[in-house]
Amino acid sequence: QRKYSKMLQRGNLVYLAGPIEAASDHGRGWRTTADRELRSMGYSVYNPGADEQIILEPFGLKSCEEFLALKKDPTTFARFREIMQPIILYDLEKLEESRAVLALLDKTLSGGTAGEVTVTRWLMKKPVYAIVRPEDFPHVSGWVGACATHVFKDLEASLDYIKKWGF
Repeated sequence: QRKYSKMLQRGNLVYLAGPIEAASDHGRGWRTTADRELRSMGYSVYNPGADEQIILEPFGLKSCEEFLALKKDPTTFARFREIMQPIILYDLEKLEESRAVLALLDKTLSGGTAGEVTVTRWLMKKPVYAIVRPEDFPHVSGWVGACATHVFKDLEASLDYIKKWGF
């Protein structure tokens, strides 16, 4: 009862943050599991990687790989920025709507993830639940790590905690 009324007060959207461009699977693997499990607990989920085609299609791009290739070439970097800026603004709007962030912090040192957890924790004053696998601890920056309100060794541990205690 208490958990449910809390959910209604603050909304129930959970934002999934973590590496996309540097992740081998563009961050799809862990997000798919987190999305399914959080929805089964009654939460809504925003997965920034899931809307890839919807976001890129108006710009004439067919894949994340095609989009990221724009960043690697100085002659197309301006176009990359032009596309990336509205994506950042949209993600910031979703962070504002969210009640919490569930973030994968790993060795890829994602700039987007660093921005998301910093803004959420310190400017929006919302909780950041961080997944940091033991092998990734040496690679997580102190700045990003300090944004976490809760730290878990893996996705399963974070979901077990959320199932028991909520956000």
